[in-house]
Amino acid sequence: MRPAGNDTNAGGWKPGCWGEEIRIDLAGATLIDFDFTLCRVREVSFEGAKFVGSAKFGDFQVSGDAVFAKAYFEREAHFGKAIFRKCARFDRAQFERGAYFSQARFGDMASFGGVSFRGAYFGGVNFDGVAHFEVSEFAGHSGFGNAKFAGSGRFNGSVFLGPAWFGGANFGGHCGFNETLFENDVTFYGGEFKGPISFYGAKARVSYEQLSWSSDDPRKDGSRCWPPGWIFQEVSIPEGVHVPGSDGRWGYVMPTDDSTVRADIAANECQAPVEDENEGAPEF
Repeated sequence: MRPAGNDTNAGGWKPGCWGEEIRIDLAGATLIDFDFTLCRVREVSFEGAKFVGSAKFGDFQVSGDAVFAKAYFEREAHFGKAIFRKCARFDRAQFERGAYFSQARFGDMASFGGVSFRGAYFGGVNFDGVAHFEVSEFAGHSGFGNAKFAGSGRFNGSVFLGPAWFGGANFGGHCGFNETLFENDVTFYGGEFKGPISFYGAKARVSYEQLSWSSDDPRKDGSRCWPPGWIFQEVSIPEGVHVPGSDGRWGYVMPTDDSTVRADIAANECQAPVEDENEGAPEF
């Protein structure tokens, strides 16, 4: 089912009005103040759609595949408590405001590869299958607190420009943050790690406060920024390079079982970055 034209306003769609055997195809449509709250459908395609104004998918359920690839969300997108039973594909979508998925549930696959977020909220989300967030950009706050990753979680090559919170998250399978860049504070405090987790090649900027949250630091009742088996290893900032944003240190996230990178983070003296006209993450 699709409308006669490419432009659809809220008047033609009513929350909760669909049946579980209906397939919705709105690929490439322009959707104004779109409200799909409480809808129950079999399959949906919003590939390349443009959402002007609000986009509401709260308590939305789809029993088959859901495609939002290359969709553009002008304002906040609300998917709280939505249920995607099969594959949900948001690859290369753009969220110009916050993307709210709190307490949603993803079945076979949640694919967010190459997505541009301006605030990403996945607190309490259940990822029952593969969660794919590779090569995505997270600007603003990113929250995955208390999320459950039953399968593998992939964040390889992504960039977190704002604070990233994975506190209390449960990682049941392998989770990869290889070649990921953390430009602001990040914490995995209180997380549960049942499968392997990797940060090979990951770079981070750690604030002065979080330097004392290392797994090698016994202070603060054993709280830690990074998962067990990984520490922050500082590197020297080249002279003349300015690191924008909050003060702190740049370095790699390194495995603690590598004797060549062991460090007592707490014993090191913090050094403020050098300011200059050259801005951006240092190359190291």
